[in-house]
Amino acid sequence: MDPLPARLSDPQQLTEAQTRIAFDDHTFDLPAAAAQHHTFTKEAQTRIAVEHHTSDDLPATPHHPFTKETKEQQEGFLQWFAQVEEEAAAENLNNDKENAAVKKKRLEESRRILRERNKDHDEDDRLWKDSAERAYVSLVKSYGCNSFVCQVCSSSALGLQWCIKCKNCRKTFCGDCNFKLHSSSPFCHRTVHFRQADKWDHTRKLLPIEFLIIHGAVQTKGVAVPLFTAPTHCPQCKGVGKTGGLLNLTPGSDFCTVVTKDGVFNLNDAVFQCNRSKSCSFRRPAQFEDYISSGFFPGTPKNSSFLFSTKLLRMWHHLSLLTPGTSERQFAATISSTPDGVGLSEIINSLMFKRASKACSYVHHLIDKRVKGLRKDLSRACISKLTGEPEPLSLHPDGNNKLCRRHRENQKKGQSWYEDEVITSQAELKSVKEAVATVRPQGKNTIGSKCGNAEFVAMREVSSRYKNLATVGIVMASCGHGCIFTACDMCEGETFRHTLVAHIKCSKFNCKFLVNDVICKYWPFVEFLGKELREQFGHLTNGMQGFLSRLHGQCHSWYCQILFFGHWKVGAAGTLGEESEQVFSFFSRYANVTKVMSEAGRNDFLTLAILYWNSRKEKILPRLVTSRLFIVSNSAALFERITIKLQRI
Repeated sequence: MDPLPARLSDPQQLTEAQTRIAFDDHTFDLPAAAAQHHTFTKEAQTRIAVEHHTSDDLPATPHHPFTKETKEQQEGFLQWFAQVEEEAAAENLNNDKENAAVKKKRLEESRRILRERNKDHDEDDRLWKDSAERAYVSLVKSYGCNSFVCQVCSSSALGLQWCIKCKNCRKTFCGDCNFKLHSSSPFCHRTVHFRQADKWDHTRKLLPIEFLIIHGAVQTKGVAVPLFTAPTHCPQCKGVGKTGGLLNLTPGSDFCTVVTKDGVFNLNDAVFQCNRSKSCSFRRPAQFEDYISSGFFPGTPKNSSFLFSTKLLRMWHHLSLLTPGTSERQFAATISSTPDGVGLSEIINSLMFKRASKACSYVHHLIDKRVKGLRKDLSRACISKLTGEPEPLSLHPDGNNKLCRRHRENQKKGQSWYEDEVITSQAELKSVKEAVATVRPQGKNTIGSKCGNAEFVAMREVSSRYKNLATVGIVMASCGHGCIFTACDMCEGETFRHTLVAHIKCSKFNCKFLVNDVICKYWPFVEFLGKELREQFGHLTNGMQGFLSRLHGQCHSWYCQILFFGHWKVGAAGTLGEESEQVFSFFSRYANVTKVMSEAGRNDFLTLAILYWNSRKEKILPRLVTSRLFIVSNSAALFERITIKLQRI
């Protein structure tokens, strides 16, 4: 059999010629651009059959490029193409010579900047080492008190034998000013300095409920948790006279532990009392809503014996999501050991801290969703200006087996807060599997796992490699900007049914390209379902095209690349098709914490992580889109110049 030609016959007819190739009982059109850029090797020639005949048996028709009559034209085309390659190589050589001096100059400049930067770093290290003694002396002096004047009322403290110094306020106080200020602002580190014969004798740290009287004796007084006190009239004496009394914040008889970024503090619970205490006996303990509105989340809604500052919980929210694997218990232990015994209690209930932090994150999520109207499950760059609906160019569903969950005996399922807001519920996944099983029962070897010489695990319809895991991993679908639109948990190895669930969600977003690493096997699977179950799956292939990712596609056979490779797709632009891999490079680090979580806890944590990831992407989106615009503009100008040169030839 004569070898098949490597190029189309006439370069002037490249835009009109279509190559008809049949293999595996499938026939498709090979675009002219693909034929121009692809070289048929000996292995490829043996795998192609045109109408199941050799090239010698083909009829001599002018419409078929693989005929004996086009051999001279083919030789002319090869000579023309060789000439173009020689001219391009010569031009590149000239450009390299011209740019060699510029590149050398840039390299020398970058090396000079690096040397200066390293020199500055070495100088800073040397200065710090020389200044260590000065820093030591200054820190020792900070433990003392050099002022004898109250910096609030400016009264002289020479007649007293003590002085109060606050590290948070960075001021010195007399006894009266100290009580007036710190009885309502108890989260401060205060130290009383005693002196004798004009010399400082000793110091003592004051607890939040300890104050000094005029003789220097330490006295314990009630200090309530600082809450917002709106000018609300007393409901009991409101009808007495013209106006009723106002409610004031007073300390209660019970103690509560308050945890802030500055440490652990033991204070009195808050009580609202009428200011007309002589004629009105109204007293109302602070409720759950009062503490929440004042910036404190209780460990449990039942009582307020353990309170956590919102600032502390938000700091843990960012820390846990930005530094995957951080221990929640160790973070609580760090907070308790920070103040060096400022409060009466230094033990933080880790279970209450976990519940309060989860509630704080969920409440702030509701604020973003209901009040601010933010769509953190989408990318703003993928929303159409005309319709206001999401229209991403491409979505890439892919599986990650690192975000697993181990099977543990007697583990409670728990209740999920976010439910199926981002991650598809298991009930929906089960219904899809049952619908598919009616026309295509899940059995072994129903779909081949090979394409060319490469074997892909994701091509399997049945996977049982991970029987000892409760949750094997997760399938996430991300757009070209790296934002995650939907996800689906895998209770077994990655199969087409998990990708199908993500595909159903992607179709609701008006997606144009569905990117997949094994689209050559998955797309016929979806087309089969669309024919058999038209009402349920028929819309999945309408208005959507299969897209083979550019890097994974290199492992596929050549004819598979021609059919599905994203480089040939009209309108695909510079879509890479590897966006999920970039997302997984960060999300895989959450495996240290997800593998020991409950089912509901893992669902809530990953949902929160996805929404947080999308929020971070939203902040850098203007810079990202602008930089891509410059890259595309430069590339378009380059290709335009190349096209003009080819047209001249």
